[in-house]
Amino acid sequence: MTGLKFKPRIIIACLVLFALAAGAQDNHAPVLQLSDEYSGKETIGVVYGEKLSFYLKAEDPEGDSIFYLGANLPVNSFLNPNTGFFSWTPTVEQIGDFLITFTAEDNKVPTLSHSVKITVKVGSRMVGMSASSAGGSIKIVGFPLAFPSPYNLSSGQNVTLQYILSQDAEIEIIIFDTTARIVKRVLCGKGNTGGKSGINKVLWNGITEMGGPVANGMHIATIVSKADNTVLGKIKIMVYN
Repeated sequence: MTGLKFKPRIIIACLVLFALAAGAQDNHAPVLQLSDEYSGKETIGVVYGEKLSFYLKAEDPEGDSIFYLGANLPVNSFLNPNTGFFSWTPTVEQIGDFLITFTAEDNKVPTLSHSVKITVKVGSRMVGMSASSAGGSIKIVGFPLAFPSPYNLSSGQNVTLQYILSQDAEIEIIIFDTTARIVKRVLCGKGNTGGKSGINKVLWNGITEMGGPVANGMHIATIVSKADNTVLGKIKIMVYN
């Protein structure tokens, strides 16, 4: 009698599992794409400081409600899970490539995802320009910066000096302390890191010309064009240990 007592429950459980499995098989993933301007594109370009925005468009064959998710979203971007609206204004520190995966779900399986590479770049008029094609004097675009700031030498990390050049040029970075004493010189060849058109990231390990660690306090990195000894810009570096 004990065995017969549980048979109806077993049958009901099997029917529920069967119904769930059948429902999963009948469900179709939403059809996902980007809004018309970016539809079919695998790579999207945007200039830093400018806003990029678009809608994710999804339709569900069964008419189920859809919500949107994003993987590897940049920290200062926004994705509305209900409307699929995405917006992002990248900063100069975010110049480079970002691979983002968007997913449309209807609370069932399967789901559908779409990956797109967003390339953050310098303004198109500044990219790929050489000294011969750009013309005019060499300039720094925007504001040069140092990070991390303040810089802790004992952390074992480098400090990055970042700036954007309007064209290829031979550059010398001269770092001074508060007494105007030269602490470090860094020479950057034309077309190489530190002397190329576009964004440059020059690393400094905090070691002085004398081979010792830099002292605490404020330091100034002066960016100089070697062609005419013109000061293009300055970067403040706060050092502490």
